[in-house]
Amino acid sequence: MAQLKAMLIKQHTINGVEPQFFPEFVITGDLIEGAMPGKPGAKLMGIIDLLVVDANGVPHIYDYKTSDKEPSKWVQAKEDAFQSQTGAYREMLRAWKFDVDNTRIGIIPLLMDNF
Repeated sequence: MAQLKAMLIKQHTINGVEPQFFPEFVITGDLIEGAMPGKPGAKLMGIIDLLVVDANGVPHIYDYKTSDKEPSKWVQAKEDAFQSQTGAYREMLRAWKFDVDNTRIGIIPLLMDNF
């Protein structure tokens, strides 16, 4: 994990200012109108595995994904689910008035072999 943190610090440091880290960041938002018929006002909640906010206030979303296969062998369904999940996080951050135009979204793969 120290290696991962060092890489993220290097990647998101701006003009010598290191980013802030928010592990397991709970975020909530409103569902799109009509997304759940019969449940007006329903809320959406998620937990961003690792939110990194750079010196410009730009949030970057990292999601841990576990698999017993190398990341190069993940099936497309897992990639599609990831895009949907992190896209929802991005839109909830936008609703919270974060500037998400330059947000980076990444997977942190955790290989679960020998389990």
